[in-house]
Amino acid sequence: MKCMICNVEEACEHFTVGGREFHLCGFDALKVATFAHNSVHHGVININWGSGRIDYGSWTTIRNALRKYGIKEVLEIGFGLSTELFVNEGMKVTGFDVYEQHVNVTKQLSTIANEATLHYYPETQIGITEPSTGFVRAVYPNRKWDFVFVDGPHVRTNEVREAMEVSNRFIYLHDPNLGEETFFPNQQWREIGHKLYERIA
Repeated sequence: MKCMICNVEEACEHFTVGGREFHLCGFDALKVATFAHNSVHHGVININWGSGRIDYGSWTTIRNALRKYGIKEVLEIGFGLSTELFVNEGMKVTGFDVYEQHVNVTKQLSTIANEATLHYYPETQIGITEPSTGFVRAVYPNRKWDFVFVDGPHVRTNEVREAMEVSNRFIYLHDPNLGEETFFPNQQWREIGHKLYERIA
């Protein structure tokens, strides 16, 4: 049985609330538990939106890099709250996400309507290491970005490979070690800040 939230991962957590059964993957079950805990105890300053979050430390690193290096446009692979933060910082955003419903809902947000172009792409098969045409390059075959933000999906092997192809300068890998650790970073990419990588060759 698939997770009732992401509909991608297998459900491993099962519980009943108010007579209704819920079946969630570990990732989404943790997010639900975190939301409930924080709603009761008000114990963290993380901003939660949808099933994910971006914390203050992560955003500070990103914002400082955008300002320091004069970044004006951002490519996001996996979007949400980060899109609103990028737009609020004055960025033009191009975004890709594997959840079609999430794409449709996010497109309706008035806060980003004029500053973000958002696309759905089907999640590529895990284990394909060299896709002939990447999902970003299929839409923007000759386009490069100075800053690529990667935060999706749960396994990111192909997403990080695509980011390496379309980034001129920086990649911010929001949750590292989700499939890319065997090839990234490498001789062409070095970490210059917390989760922030720069092209060196």
